[in-house]
Amino acid sequence: MGFSAYRQSGLTHNDGEGTYDGYTLITPQGGSETLLLNMEGRIVHAWEFTDILPGYGRLLDNGNLLLRGVERDLWDEDTLCWIEGDEDDEKPLEDKFILDIRVREMGANASLIREVDWDGNAVCEYKNKRIHHDFVKLANGHAVLAECGASFRGGGPR
Repeated sequence: MGFSAYRQSGLTHNDGEGTYDGYTLITPQGGSETLLLNMEGRIVHAWEFTDILPGYGRLLDNGNLLLRGVERDLWDEDTLCWIEGDEDDEKPLEDKFILDIRVREMGANASLIREVDWDGNAVCEYKNKRIHHDFVKLANGHAVLAECGASFRGGGPR
């Protein structure tokens, strides 16, 4: 599924024999909802968010939704950019500003990971303005995610 200003929207083709039964989880870019669609392209469930711009999500085995997002108070709708500022008081403001910009240029695109139940109630949340694109929740309940900003030298221990 995709969107085009030049094509019909919604489900445009479904080869019943060539597909598996299941659902599709999408978060339309710039929207406020994450949607669960059935094989006919109909919305069977929606999670709406007022405090974050939701991003990529994963439906967990227990029916909860785990997703990344950007807090709305960190986002400028006019410029479509993050509003600067960081609570890390150990670095001078100028250094924090430069690091935040460089990290976003490398692909950091979220400020939190949040798990919500079927009704949209927050179960847990982790905030970090350097979250990159991917994450997973492990069987033991821990979450693993990619973070921008650290630099590594290859070649192993010296």
